Amino acid sequence: MLLSNRPEFLSVLLALQRPGLAYIAKQCGAIAIVFDDELAARVPDAADAPALALRVAASSLDALGAAALAVPAIADVRETDVAVILYTSGTTGHPKGAMLTHLSIAHSVLHYQSCMGLHAEDRSALAVPASHVTGLIAIIATMWQVGVALPAADIRVMDDDGREVAPGQVGELWIAGAMVVPGDWADAAATAASFTAGHWHSGDIGSVDAQAFVRIVDRKKDMLNRGGFKVYSVEVEVEVEVEVENVLMAWPGVVEAAVIGRPCPVLGERVHAVVDAPGTNADEAVLRSHCVERLADYKLPESIRFSAEPLPRSRRDTPASGVPMTRSAPPTT
Repeated sequence: MLLSNRPEFLSVLLALQRPGLAYIAKQCGAIAIVFDDELAARVPDAADAPALALRVAASSLDALGAAALAVPAIADVRETDVAVILYTSGTTGHPKGAMLTHLSIAHSVLHYQSCMGLHAEDRSALAVPASHVTGLIAIIATMWQVGVALPAADIRVMDDDGREVAPGQVGELWIAGAMVVPGDWADAAATAASFTAGHWHSGDIGSVDAQAFVRIVDRKKDMLNRGGFKVYSVEVEVEVEVEVENVLMAWPGVVEAAVIGRPCPVLGERVHAVVDAPGTNADEAVLRSHCVERLADYKLPESIRFSAEPLPRSRRDTPASGVPMTRSAPPTT
């Protein structure tokens, strides 16, 4: 589907339950796509997606629904069968198709009903893409304290060697339960790399305290290791300690900030920052002085680059300058 947030999203999802677009259409074997009229130019053509036989614009859905079409036979499905495939943004390569089973969807609905006290008469604002299964959770939960685990969810905090750490200590969150996707569609290698004994490696760095409260402090790929000191690039306020990006964002005129690690043969990584601060005086010394007052020495950006354009959102969003902004290939100063 290539639809924005609109009522037809749910009806088409329930009717077709198949995503589309070029690589995705080929990878999952999609045969139909329903799209917003204004996005028609982005629909892959027959050469790019030969199996995509049915192409329906959202404006024609009413007419299609009124047509006298034969009702298909009800499929014989099991609760563990794949119901929906949600594709990632492809930040590290091709998009991966996360499989959602009928059971996992049912469990998620029960969680909303039980944990959030939602009923049929309740209404909520959908401020994020409907195509993201955790959209509503992202609105309600904060990046600092998520709360306790959902019923039937098993969350463990693991170190880099796959050993569970003590309560309150930081590590990667591994999650198991019926609501967790069973793997990536048609990608056994990615599935094997992301799961251990039924637990999904979330990539989130956090902790679970003695009272079972779950806290998230960063993404594992965004954490820097400078001489053995962990620097969390996603900024979360912890008592009086603030991390790097929030400090940069607090400087007047900064619209966006990103912190990446530059390889160092001595320390492993050094902290480098990229900021988008249009219309301000691009004075690295002044910005570093601002950081010195608010950060520990090992967290200070050793170099800062002022970007003349918005920061990229994924690996594919390479700026017009041609300078990629990823941790594996940091920008030059």
